[in-house]
Amino acid sequence: MSAARPKSETPFRRDLFRAAVGLLSTVASIQHTTEVHTMRSNTTTTTTATKAASRQSRGDSVNAVTLIGRLVAAPAPRETASGKHVTTARVAVQAGSHPDFFDIVLWGQMADFATRYLTKGRLVYVAGRLSSRQWQATDGSTRRTVEIVANRLQALSKSAPAVPAA
Repeated sequence: MSAARPKSETPFRRDLFRAAVGLLSTVASIQHTTEVHTMRSNTTTTTTATKAASRQSRGDSVNAVTLIGRLVAAPAPRETASGKHVTTARVAVQAGSHPDFFDIVLWGQMADFATRYLTKGRLVYVAGRLSSRQWQATDGSTRRTVEIVANRLQALSKSAPAVPAA
């Protein structure tokens, strides 16, 4: 008797699992090497190599984010002064009893795809990196935000979920 494949296993889930395993093996194989060159100074005797070595000992880091969630609103297209297409979207991810919201920045073809095909409520897969920036608000205060700059975006649902009639 052969075991039947569960209905919950879809080609997407298999591909997503394979991609995650591939990412983990890639991250594990990254070697971080830094060359330290000492600089001679006539006025001080502190060694630059010692300071660089202490900074270097903090270890490797990985800046990778993967989310599956629903779009809170339809992405709105913008264009930079240099003519590049950019879109900011907000994704809600259900974490327990309350959702978490993340701002996603999409550039180029991903921005065009998102504005053309994605609507509010669509289930999406986003992979990218965290990026923080700060700016001066109109009231003079300094504001800061953390966004996810996407390097991969995939629509998982064919359309937004149907809203029951009231």
